[in-house]
Amino acid sequence: MIFVFGITLFFEFIILGVWWLFSLVTGLQVVNPFIYVIVAAFFYGFSFYDYNLERYHRSTKGSLKYSTHHILSMLIAGGAFMLLKFVPYVGFILAPILITMLTTIVYLYSIKKLPKRSNRRHSINLQTVEKTDE
Repeated sequence: MIFVFGITLFFEFIILGVWWLFSLVTGLQVVNPFIYVIVAAFFYGFSFYDYNLERYHRSTKGSLKYSTHHILSMLIAGGAFMLLKFVPYVGFILAPILITMLTTIVYLYSIKKLPKRSNRRHSINLQTVEKTDE
């Protein structure tokens, strides 16, 4: 986990550094806050998915490969976390719990480990038992 954290932190600094240089040269500093939020959302999302990736014994290379193949999932999870943090009083408490549950469900769905759900409603057959006087 520490190794994955170090690698992702390195990649985040590289991406932000390259963007910073690019925006400095091209004059796109106006877009910087949006890019910073998108990059932060991706890495927040990756940190929540990393729990599941390690839980199901993905290697470091496998974790990074999964994150690059599921960029939108990472962005949505990280963006949802960033938004939930701003809910007064309960945001910092509920955001990590809810996003961990969300990413677990999405990850299990993506690797097809969720239990299958039938289209029929499960109903309980109650049979009435008649009492007879004997």
